[in-house]
Amino acid sequence: MNKEKLSEIIETLKTSLPIETVMEDFGVKLYRCGKNYNAFSPFRTGNRSRTSFTISPKLNIFKDWVTGQAGDSIKFVSLLENVSYPEAALILARKYGYITEEEFQGRKKFTKKFSEALERKHNKIEKEEHKIAKPEVLDKVFRLFLSHTKLSDEHKKHLLEERKLSEEDIKKHMFFSFPSRAIMRKLLKDIENETFEGYDNPLDVLKDVPGFFKRKEDSNFTFMKYKGIGIPIKNAFDQIIGIQIRSDEVKEGYSRYLWFSSSFAIDDPDGKVEFGTSSGSPIDVVIPDNVKYSVLFITEGKFKSVKIANTYNCIAISVQGIGTWGNILDSIKEIECSEKIKEKYGKDFLVKNVFMAFDSDICHNVAVFNQLKKLTDTLLEEKPGLNIYYTYWDINYGKGIDDLINNGHKDKIKKYEKSVWDSRYEKVIEKAKEDENIDEIWKIPKEKFAGYFEKYMVL
Repeated sequence: MNKEKLSEIIETLKTSLPIETVMEDFGVKLYRCGKNYNAFSPFRTGNRSRTSFTISPKLNIFKDWVTGQAGDSIKFVSLLENVSYPEAALILARKYGYITEEEFQGRKKFTKKFSEALERKHNKIEKEEHKIAKPEVLDKVFRLFLSHTKLSDEHKKHLLEERKLSEEDIKKHMFFSFPSRAIMRKLLKDIENETFEGYDNPLDVLKDVPGFFKRKEDSNFTFMKYKGIGIPIKNAFDQIIGIQIRSDEVKEGYSRYLWFSSSFAIDDPDGKVEFGTSSGSPIDVVIPDNVKYSVLFITEGKFKSVKIANTYNCIAISVQGIGTWGNILDSIKEIECSEKIKEKYGKDFLVKNVFMAFDSDICHNVAVFNQLKKLTDTLLEEKPGLNIYYTYWDINYGKGIDDLINNGHKDKIKKYEKSVWDSRYEKVIEKAKEDENIDEIWKIPKEKFAGYFEKYMVL
């Protein structure tokens, strides 16, 4: 199949195949929301919310507001099946009868350069996305917001007794109880008294800050309402670049952890609100008071990174969901440029050793392993000299590394070189598929796959 025919097939797919049809045929349940659809993101295994993954039939595109992934139905399949853009196009073309099985089987192997060029040409997002403010602006607004908040006794008790954080931890990391909208009047006055570079009217800054939006009926700014613990997300320069919320109550099908975001207002089908902004997928950096080692831990969730930093005197960064690591290279660059870190370490800080500390169910969850491998492959591609290790422990000592530490078993942690773990894990997958006589590993339940891990993974 030549390039001209392939391009023709792609354009045919984009113009004649509704993206919502593809989504449903590939197992995504859609929920009507005005002119658009919402869905649970198939690209994230945790921290999922139905409002953070949207599909626009009019534009024939999807958008994952947490990971930033977006595009047409071909891009969707390429991400879902972990194949190149042209390969995904041919999968769709075969599925919907645009090419024969013989044409599909006779396809050529596409080079990475060609695949990326083809995607740039065809996978164009027509809609202009609303920008997010610069980190220094986000930090100023979020700190003003936090100045009007308190931490309830109930939430403080949870942090002290359930999360085993200290009073100093709670103060240092600025945990708070999410406030009511009654604070808005005072917050607006505070913002009006500030100056923000690039904004003639200080209040206009709220157009670009996640969580805030404007009501059209009275032209007033307000913010999204939540009930739960507010978790400031900071970068390597101690700037608050996002806010996560641990919800007090969790509706069925929703995640405990949500982002302070107003992405719903970007394309409000009812036309009642405007100037919404997505939170994106900010990565949190926790810096211990005494940085002893040039070791970087990467984990999931701020509570874990706080425990790691306190226990091992290492810098710990956390993604807020296993699939939301897209900005991780930028975070590492910021860490190596941070004067604050340099001061605490006593000299230039260069990341040499990386410890991946995700939950112990990595061994049983192939989807988590696949995301972890993508992440570490990307790190090595950009920083070839890194020493990357996977941490592992018996799940009986605790599911997460914070559980392991809180239960008094910090010495039970083991480490394995990435190359060793990856090769052995791939063999476990192949053995499991062979024993089950299947082609797709996801068809094996996690509980059953755990048995194959115990049988074939030699650690």
